[in-house]
Amino acid sequence: MEETRLPQGWDEVYIGQYADLSLIQASVPDIIDRTLQRLSVLTGQSPEFFEKMKLEDLMKLVRKTAFLDTIAELESDSIEPTVNVDGQVFEVCLQAQKLSAGQLMTIKHFMRDIEGDETERTQRVFEVLHHLLAVVCMPCKRRRILGIPLGWKRGEYDGERHAEIAELFKHRMSMAQAYPIVVFFWKVSRSWMDSILDYGERKMKEMETMMEKELERITASN
Repeated sequence: MEETRLPQGWDEVYIGQYADLSLIQASVPDIIDRTLQRLSVLTGQSPEFFEKMKLEDLMKLVRKTAFLDTIAELESDSIEPTVNVDGQVFEVCLQAQKLSAGQLMTIKHFMRDIEGDETERTQRVFEVLHHLLAVVCMPCKRRRILGIPLGWKRGEYDGERHAEIAELFKHRMSMAQAYPIVVFFWKVSRSWMDSILDYGERKMKEMETMMEKELERITASN
């Protein structure tokens, strides 16, 4: 049998893969088709590749995926303040009042379709998780004194880099890193969204008031 590399645990399964696995679990009723498609997601091989295997060899691979049933064990009462993705450090910020109006509106955009029962909401969160994380995980910059690296400091959210960072998270942030944050969104998304919308509206009104005053000042000076 050709050697097939499977992830050994959740630290080797990335957000995009897990979104695909969740969709397969929810939408493919036949257990054989579901198993072949799951193996395909985890290895990059086609389902047809596994169809040609001897049953004994196939079952050996299936047994190696038993850890997929342990996702709940990653749940934690606390969230790590930073995550390291491909050597880049990001600071996690999940307090709405510390986010800019632009970040709040971006979160609102990606969470607008998270509706339905618990299963449907969870699936939708997984589908957009890399985008949500790209908003609340700010890239850190190296602190240096006389050229010597001394830890990290948080940078600012850059909307122009959103797609780039979201793509990085989708393919390189592991579920071991992301799942605690997933749980946060899953448990409190509705109440947090109410907070975001309220805070976001207030921030937008403040911005509008400031702009009106500035326009009045400019008009008066002319």
